[in-house]
Amino acid sequence: GEESFPRFSPDGKTIAFTATYRGNADIYTMPVNGGVPVRLTWHAMNDRVIDWHPNGNQILFASLRENQVGNVSNLFLISKNGGLPEKLPVPYGELGSFSPDGESIAYVSRITENYPFKRYRGGLASDVVLFNLKKLTAENITANTGTDGKPVWYKNSIYYISDVDDNKRRNIWVYDISSKKRTQVTKFDDVDINHMSAGPDDLIFEAGGKLYLLNLSNNKYDEVKINVVTDYATLMPRPENVANRIGWADISPDAKRVVVEARGDLFSIPAENGPVLNLTNSSGAYDQFPAWSPNGKWISYWSDKSGEYELWLTETQSGTEKKLTDFGKGMGFQQFWSPDSKKIAFINDLQEIKILTVATGESVTVDKTTLQPYSSLRGFRLSWSSDNNWLTYSKTGDNLNSAIYLYSIADKKLHKVTAGFYNDSYPVFDPTGKYLFFKTDRRLQPLYSNLDATWIYPNSTQIAYASLDPSAKSLLAPRNDDVKVSEEKPDTATAKTAAPSTDKAATDKTASAAKPPEKPAAKSITVKPETLEARLEILPIPAGNFDEIEVVDGKVLYRRLPNTGSSGEQPTLCMYDIEKREEKKVLVGAN
Repeated sequence: GEESFPRFSPDGKTIAFTATYRGNADIYTMPVNGGVPVRLTWHAMNDRVIDWHPNGNQILFASLRENQVGNVSNLFLISKNGGLPEKLPVPYGELGSFSPDGESIAYVSRITENYPFKRYRGGLASDVVLFNLKKLTAENITANTGTDGKPVWYKNSIYYISDVDDNKRRNIWVYDISSKKRTQVTKFDDVDINHMSAGPDDLIFEAGGKLYLLNLSNNKYDEVKINVVTDYATLMPRPENVANRIGWADISPDAKRVVVEARGDLFSIPAENGPVLNLTNSSGAYDQFPAWSPNGKWISYWSDKSGEYELWLTETQSGTEKKLTDFGKGMGFQQFWSPDSKKIAFINDLQEIKILTVATGESVTVDKTTLQPYSSLRGFRLSWSSDNNWLTYSKTGDNLNSAIYLYSIADKKLHKVTAGFYNDSYPVFDPTGKYLFFKTDRRLQPLYSNLDATWIYPNSTQIAYASLDPSAKSLLAPRNDDVKVSEEKPDTATAKTAAPSTDKAATDKTASAAKPPEKPAAKSITVKPETLEARLEILPIPAGNFDEIEVVDGKVLYRRLPNTGSSGEQPTLCMYDIEKREEKKVLVGAN
């Protein structure tokens, strides 16, 4: 099981700690020289060691065992020999430190200094409270808008960590009980102090990945130099099974191979025949987000093999690698190749949407989002038009609804084509360049709650499309079965027989047939973005919850997720046939 939160006893002979030897977090003790751990608590809720009582006979711990208000803990004392714990007369608490005489405790009621966000100034910011266990009186000794925590009591002073300073970095402060004066002890301006613990005459704390020892007699501190000697056995070459560590994948244009990211390497896997190839073979680097170019010649990916994340290319036939960018810092996510394999579009960690020219490595920023969390950046979708001249995506607005955007490569102009009044997302061009398909939350069929007098709007997503060119025919135009009238044909018996071809003509025809057909140049498409939303139409398929969308010739592929309130439904890959105007299930259980 996991062992955590170790604390030395005042006499230095015993260690109290939390362990999950039996599947539950409980309090244990053991001699400093080793031995069999002795279990002190047996409750079903988790117990976490905080510190020893100054008398050396009791251990302070936090537990949810008696809480009646959500996920908040109470403070308890338990004898080092076991027995029933004693609940302290404070409403709730997470961390604390006793006065030398044990009659008072400085504690925090919640831990917010370790939250994943920093510089917090909201109502959950923790304060250090001084509580007299005999008089049952409490005093907030910090009472500021910052986050204060990890109190340590030393003689007539209480040390704690706070980000109340102007630069909002977590530093050590000290509170003098007699004068009630607060003084900043450390002044780190580039890193935060995250951990702190006290000994008889010193504080040990961590800042920026380094340990420091602070002398409590003069408040001066020095770095503790640590040199760990090891045989580096874990760094020895060894085989690794990466089958269950696949993080990303992309199919080759001819669907004969798939490139996958697994444990920081890229592998090329055949659909039927051939070996599995390690394309990057770089255990010392993290290669991720591979994307196959439409011509099948290259695979682009992000890698930190140069020290920072940059875009790289690997040539699929020769295996030659090339670094495309020199950003120097940051990283990007999925890449989207233009159909002519000349440009790559992506979003980076700064939420900048960029287009990179493969031949030169130069990139331009076309837009910037501000409301994308990390998970959304990983799944951020961009789509190219068939003529390589337009890029589309969705972006969240101030009302938290997404709107559809079109960017003209030729004009370098951005167009917002849906208002954002409804939530529109995941736009994709169709191969013909005539239509834009996307998800939209426009089916409003409210359901009423029996308990809290509230309306909800579940399963509201539909798949819509809009013609890029106003002259394009509607895919849902009314149909009419006309009777075809046949015309009289001339008498074939009197038709003249065609003259035989000359030898030269036959030779030319044979030579022409022997040449491989050339791929036609991309036809320029017509886009009128100004009134696109007015041309919107909803596909006649049931509304619900949808994920990815892809459009191929005459078909719309999408993943339908279980409806809210349903039971037993599975994610299903579906297909809408535009010509037949019907939905079909392709694969059930498409997770």
